[in-house]
Amino acid sequence: IDQNIRGCDVFIIQPCAAPVNDSIMELLLTVSCARRAGARRIIAVIPYFGYKHHRRGSQISSKHHTRFLSSGAMDFAAMLQEMGVDRVIAVDLQRPGQGHEACFFDNNVPLETIVTNDLFIDYLVKELPLQEPILVVAPNAECVKKTKKFQVGLQQRLPGKDIKIAAFLPQDSSSGPTDTTKLALLGNPTVDGADVIIVDDMVDSADTLQNLSAKLAAAGARHVYLCASHGLFTEDAMKRIDESAVDQVVVTNSLPVPKTTSLSSSSNKVKQLSVAPLLAQVIVTEHFRGQAFNTPTEVFELE
Repeated sequence: IDQNIRGCDVFIIQPCAAPVNDSIMELLLTVSCARRAGARRIIAVIPYFGYKHHRRGSQISSKHHTRFLSSGAMDFAAMLQEMGVDRVIAVDLQRPGQGHEACFFDNNVPLETIVTNDLFIDYLVKELPLQEPILVVAPNAECVKKTKKFQVGLQQRLPGKDIKIAAFLPQDSSSGPTDTTKLALLGNPTVDGADVIIVDDMVDSADTLQNLSAKLAAAGARHVYLCASHGLFTEDAMKRIDESAVDQVVVTNSLPVPKTTSLSSSSNKVKQLSVAPLLAQVIVTEHFRGQAFNTPTEVFELE
């Protein structure tokens, strides 16, 4: 670090992008460097929290109050804490504030999550010609609560419009990986002639996207859109998106597009929304703790 940061609030912005382990080590070493340089507080801004989906269930812990103890995210959190981070800011954790990653930090290291539902809703309302009936769909049980909040937010922006909610769930109660080709759409929704919005937390290989959009198209959906917080786009994701029945995939730029792919050459269906204004708002309010900002534009009016 080529300048004096003694006594400063230091915000280190680092998504856990591929190669993930390199990104994590770079973040840890930067936190350690800032601590040794005398920073007053160190806040790690991690748009995509690494290993957040690598978890295994076990008995409830009285310390962490969660079943998801065997997790790479837990080890990542422990390393951040050991290096001396004071606070962590992330984007769209799966269970913000009370689940998974938040449980792996001690109480003296708050974990704050930025929820991007309003960002997606604003884009859909302004840029896409949504027509009734509108159906908001959760692709799995873990996204049901997020999808319900999405539906409520969309209903507030489009008052008077018919907006229903449904969810894809397995038809059996077996544990283990879910075969997305065998999921059933529950909630007795009207898909025929509807604009359907799938609300997910990430697009990885796009296999789920491809299978679920095919089911919705077969049921008569007029348009199928997908809103996901994080776009990993691994393997042949872009090819699957092009071949799928989905009309548009909307993700945040919490992760860069992998170097092996290009939005312009791989899929014209993918649209990235910037979370920079949201991160800037949180960073400024965290630094100037006595002030509050209601909209991202207010942040940039500071002198």
